[in-house]
Amino acid sequence: MIFLTILLSCTDPPGKKPGDVEQTEDTSDFVDYVPDYDDADCSGDFDWTDWTDTSQEGSVDLEIDLPPGRSFQLTVEAQQDGIVTMAARVETPDGQLAYSWRDWNNTKQNYTYAAYPQNPVSTLNYPIRADDPAYTSGTWRIELFTLDNTGDYIDDVPVSLRLYVTEDDDLDYGCVYVDVIYADGIEDDPDVTAAVERAFARWNQIWLAYGLKAIPYGYLSSGLDPTVPSPQAGDSAYEGMGRDNDPILRMVVGESIAGESALGEAGTVPGSMAATPHAAVALSWLQHAGGDGVFSEVEVRTMGETMAHEASHYLGLFHPVEISSGEASSYDALEDTPDCGTREDCDAVLESNLMYPYATGALQDQLSSDQVGVLQRWGGVL
Repeated sequence: MIFLTILLSCTDPPGKKPGDVEQTEDTSDFVDYVPDYDDADCSGDFDWTDWTDTSQEGSVDLEIDLPPGRSFQLTVEAQQDGIVTMAARVETPDGQLAYSWRDWNNTKQNYTYAAYPQNPVSTLNYPIRADDPAYTSGTWRIELFTLDNTGDYIDDVPVSLRLYVTEDDDLDYGCVYVDVIYADGIEDDPDVTAAVERAFARWNQIWLAYGLKAIPYGYLSSGLDPTVPSPQAGDSAYEGMGRDNDPILRMVVGESIAGESALGEAGTVPGSMAATPHAAVALSWLQHAGGDGVFSEVEVRTMGETMAHEASHYLGLFHPVEISSGEASSYDALEDTPDCGTREDCDAVLESNLMYPYATGALQDQLSSDQVGVLQRWGGVL
């Protein structure tokens, strides 16, 4: 059986690119900021379970009884080489179609990577937006696909499934716990670690304005090469850092990401609460510090904005616009982020948005109401 061609309109990795303008030196808001990492109000919790299944004619059909809660997150991982997975269809307990890959395939709107077969791991966090059919307890019906890299349905593929249901229904306030993990030797440079910790405070400052708190669970060392792997490409080292019952976002700090010039990169949109080869955000400290390797105030501030940007990808946000050859090529699937045409037009209306894909020189710390709603619905927001 031949599968219909599926194209991902957002072809760039979920990361932030260096800009082509000089940064301003107005960092007063950050310099005076005192971080608040108290987790006394982080009262959310989640249920999780895992099991295995096998595809029949390239499909895994599930009927899952879900308890009351805010949202669910399902991660499916093919256990056969050369197979990619995708979430094809979700139906609510009352029979309403909540999600279908057909609604997002070959469009100019980016909704979730779960709709696009890219790698063995697919993660669907649902609901994504406020206007999606609501989460309710009951029997949900979910269809998954297992495909080879030519788009053919592949039968008898074993898959592992990990399901999380977040109990907390507060969409105004939530916490995300974060492990900052240094590549080998970086933790021995006090100037870099001090810059990273101050950048984390800038990240938290941005999120706190919208009811989210990033809490450092630990600053850890690792044996990773300072040229850290791409989390989008996936690496077993990232899988080994996680635990399935531990919803901690892992931010890995290296000198560069796969030897490229990216400031940061998220594994996928959204990222999984489970331990997978893509379950990380990577950050390049050297790309932020510049050629002299010494951090200025504005470079620390920019690194904090990159942290917030990449973590927000992991929680489910796309860039509001993708630009190719100077023209907008695709957009996020949110109603209140403005559309634009050319790079110049997009700079004018989106340069301050946290998720704009280019560093512009402006403070990039603004989020729309719909963007905040996506973040608050991610399963690991407690």
